[in-house]
Formats: sequence, C-alpha cells, structure tokens
Amino acid sequence: LTDLRSIGLRWPQPGSGHLVVFDPALEVFAQAASATELILGRVADLQIIDRISIPFVRLDRPLEFSPDGRYLAVAYSGQALLIYDVAGRRPAFWTRSTEVVRGVSFSPDSRWIAHVHADRTVRVVRTEDGVEAGRVQSEGQPSRVQFDASGQRLAISAGRRLQIVEWATNRVTWRFTHDTLITSLAWQGPMLALGDDAGHMVF
Repeated sequence: LTDLRSIGLRWPQPGSGHLVVFDPALEVFAQAASATELILGRVADLQIIDRISIPFVRLDRPLEFSPDGRYLAVAYSGQALLIYDVAGRRPAFWTRSTEVVRGVSFSPDSRWIAHVHADRTVRVVRTEDGVEAGRVQSEGQPSRVQFDASGQRLAISAGRRLQIVEWATNRVTWRFTHDTLITSLAWQGPMLALGDDAGHMVF
C-alpha cells in the first residue's frame, strides 16, 4: 500500500489519465495518458517502457492485464478490441466489429479472452492471435463476463439475469435472476460474487 500511495504522489503525468491498471505481479502499470495514447511503465521506478498509439481510448471501457501479465486488453472507440503483447512490445491482434465491446475477461491460464458485444453475444478468442474459438448467445444484453477457474465455463450477466455457460458447447448449466441490476462479477475458485446497483455484494 505504501508503494501504491507513492505512485499516486509521483505519477509521471499527473492528471493526464483517469484509467490505470497494474499487472498481477505489480511490476508494470498501464495508463490511458490521452485520447490517443496508452503508456506502459515500470512500477519500481515509474519509468515509461512503452507508448501505444491507438485511435481512441474510451475511459469507461475495458483495460485489463492477463493473469500471466503478458497481455493487455484495450477496448477503444467502443467498437474494437486490441490485445497487446506486453513482453513483445507489439499488438498481438485487433478485433473489429460494428458492435460495442462492453466487457472482457481472460481465462485463468491467459490462453483465452472472452469479450461482450452489443449483439447479445459473448465471443471467446485465442489470446495470442485472436482466432475465434466459441460464441455464446446471451439470454439478454450482456454487460459482464467472467471465466471460472477451469477456463471452461463463463458467468454472463445481462440486466438482472445471470447464466453459467460451458462456452465450447453453448450449454447453460445454471440460471439465476437477481432482485436488481447486476453491475459486477468476480469468480475465484468455487466462489462466484456479484455486485448490484443497490451497492450489495452477493456470494
């Protein structure tokens, strides 16, 4: 916590970006430095190690490191997803769509990434090259998605509804309707948690 507080006080470009994420090892950070640029930096000394120029970063859109820290997922303009190879300092792939990208989730082994679209689908692609491996049709307009520990199932929220799906076969294994709007999901081991717009957390 002391280190994170010092980062906040000594930020390389104070006030220049509102969206900041850290890799799982707390070695690298990514910051939306402007409307057209992301910066990658080392946490230890706050030195910038890479700059990524992209058409536009939506600050309310996904920006997330993979569990192994190798990849960074960036949704921009609401209509495309960039997967950036942090170690290789290059884009791994871009996926473009006419539909809005609303949420992303890496599988625990970082092999797959699921991304939510406004056409009521959740698409699973291979992280290293973007090849589509599966597509799940949601029962409503999905907003959040999370892999389970095995990487074989997805939790998908759509409004008040939650469904668990085996993404390779499209088989729904569980359905649940919450009292109010589901706004967040977290799945760790056997525990699935959801947050709602009433400020509650349900396990």
